[in-house]
Amino acid sequence: MLFAQSALSGFGPPAPTRLNAALGLFFVVGWVISLVAMRRARATGRGAAAAVLFGVQAIGLGLAAMQQIQDFIYSNAPPRTTFYALCDAAWPVSMLLMIVAGIFTAAARILTGWRRWIPLLCGLGLPAMFALMPVLGGQKAVLFFGAYTFAAWLLLAVAVVSLDGRSAVR
Repeated sequence: MLFAQSALSGFGPPAPTRLNAALGLFFVVGWVISLVAMRRARATGRGAAAAVLFGVQAIGLGLAAMQQIQDFIYSNAPPRTTFYALCDAAWPVSMLLMIVAGIFTAAARILTGWRRWIPLLCGLGLPAMFALMPVLGGQKAVLFFGAYTFAAWLLLAVAVVSLDGRSAVR
């Protein structure tokens, strides 16, 4: 969905349209579903820190969803409120929290094989985009981010859908 947003915006910052807001909300909903599946599998561990991480991620994604809803309602002129700014900031913070979730998942060793590394892969997309901006330029870095995010979150979806108690979770 983020790749579609980027494509619709010419691989620049997403245009403030209802379609882009709906695509972003759809992405967040899928992310929440993956987050819940990971928590149910205890992919990030069984301790209190894993539970706190889940709670913080859930709050962040809830705020990110609220930003998308505000963008949908106020399509061409998002509000200039503190709440909107907080919701907008929840997006990159939530992306970066996937690095923490990835470290927790790798350390917990609940997921096996390639699935163990996918949350970390998801989290590295935003830092990779910023690292590539000076090399590729803004538009190409955003194109990279869209394609990378599409692939990483698709792999996350496949990983959580395949959590069947045999191949992914010990």
